[in-house]
Amino acid sequence: MPIVINTTISGPDANSYVTESYATDYWANHYNTAKIASWAALTSGQKIALLLAACRVIESIRFVDSSKNYSAYKYFFDRNTGTARPIYPGDSPPVRYDFYQRLQFPRNLDVTAAGATYIPDDVKVAQCEQALSLYTIDTSTIVNSMQGLTAESVRIGNISISQKFSSGTLGTVLSIDALQSLNPYILRTNRVRRG
Repeated sequence: MPIVINTTISGPDANSYVTESYATDYWANHYNTAKIASWAALTSGQKIALLLAACRVIESIRFVDSSKNYSAYKYFFDRNTGTARPIYPGDSPPVRYDFYQRLQFPRNLDVTAAGATYIPDDVKVAQCEQALSLYTIDTSTIVNSMQGLTAESVRIGNISISQKFSSGTLGTVLSIDALQSLNPYILRTNRVRRG
């Protein structure tokens, strides 16, 4: 069964912010020729799989306040779809635009003056960058990052092995370029979370 990208905005089954054609156009106009060549060398199936994996990585970051329950949403008639939808009425904090949407974007803040929702371009760029980063990254780096390993050294003379872990910090596999694009949207909190 082929993997299918679903980019329906506010869709309950959406699994990506960008289509394969959007990503291909993005990489065709990129400034880095090595990245252009890397993306062009991939098959369609590889590109789709990487885009879906990149979206999952992006979705692991907190962009919306998920503490708002269904009762905080109000029903509004959506002229685009012709249905009543549960939409969060306030401007802040950022929450999913539609309670039933699968992905975190669009948020209640991602609405044009005409009332249309959109995915910010920075999020689309981040997904494209993250997809190629997942293809080129060393997997041992991912494992170390996820475990919080921040330093590792090996010495052969007099045999010295040392590792440094940062407790309390969660590593990320987000690429530098994706992080730069997403940084303004990341929801930060000072609340203490107990495990």
